[in-house]
Amino acid sequence: MGMRVSEFFGFGDFLLSAKMARQTPVFACPSEENARQVVEANFKVPIHLGLEGLLFHEIPRTDLVCLKTTKDAARASETIIRLSPRAIILEKRKADNSEDVVRRFLEAGYEKNEETYSAIEFGLPQDAKRTFVVLTRKNPAAFSARFPFPDATSKAEPTFAQIMDKDADASLLPQKLPKDCKIILPEGLMPAFHHDSYIPKILVNQGPSPRKLSINEVRRAFGIPDDFGMPIPVPKAYGLVAHSTWVPACAEIMKSLSEWLA
Repeated sequence: MGMRVSEFFGFGDFLLSAKMARQTPVFACPSEENARQVVEANFKVPIHLGLEGLLFHEIPRTDLVCLKTTKDAARASETIIRLSPRAIILEKRKADNSEDVVRRFLEAGYEKNEETYSAIEFGLPQDAKRTFVVLTRKNPAAFSARFPFPDATSKAEPTFAQIMDKDADASLLPQKLPKDCKIILPEGLMPAFHHDSYIPKILVNQGPSPRKLSINEVRRAFGIPDDFGMPIPVPKAYGLVAHSTWVPACAEIMKSLSEWLA
């Protein structure tokens, strides 16, 4: 069965990583309604919307907690510490203030390891880097006290052409070019962005004129498969995906954690 995985403040993207890593999703605590709907569409797990009224003993037994460092992450740390998972995964991004959250877990007896990856190392056509933080309770049986982060899985540099829609919808053609837009070529990479409001400013040069990115193209750039259900309005889906984890990278980290903690 592997590790039992719970997710805080995601939309099922961490649970998707767990499923790909052959671990077991058991619980989700999304922060808003659209995220809840996406989790419900893809996973049969207990769901609690937000932290209000959440009691740690109502959460199924959990080996691994995946946590997004939203503004509520510090408040969630008390519940997670009482839940006492064997490990915690979170990401450090430029827009995040994760240091206070990490400090709370260190004070509770967890050990910290972190690794910075490029998206292209996991076959994702993004010109971006992210730091993954893994916090573990001390594992006396482990050969090394340092968690062995997995190596990159991609053998060749990806391009945006590999995830492009073959027939783009006409609605993706802008009436005029957005201010400060970034136009990418099919043989290029999606530029790094730190907020969903930047997505409409990224255009791909396909055909007679540049067009906006489709929601499926943005999903694929994060490793989210086309059959992952997102039964919510497309603008809301753009916003969720823009803040999602890199699914292939997170899945590989989970595989390594499962073996290391066995």
